[in-house]
Amino acid sequence: MSKPVEVEFLMKDKLTPGMNKAEREALELRNTVRLLEAELERLRLAGETAAPNLDQSANIAQIHALEKQLEELRGKLKLLQEESESVQVTPA
Repeated sequence: MSKPVEVEFLMKDKLTPGMNKAEREALELRNTVRLLEAELERLRLAGETAAPNLDQSANIAQIHALEKQLEELRGKLKLLQEESESVQVTPA
């Protein structure tokens, strides 16, 4: 009769570094979004407290540019989160 044999495969882990990199990128994006949101709020407050006859067109343009950049970063962050959720990891 044949005896059962236990075989163990050792594989190089190429998934973890990629996941760690994606996690770092997501964290950097979150931090960037927070900084941009704070700057946007600062600009809004500056616009509200400025003299009424002061030309605010440059500030308004900067606010719109920051809002656009925030939307782009939020989109990238959402894609990273979706990608992260789609990866299934089996603990070693």
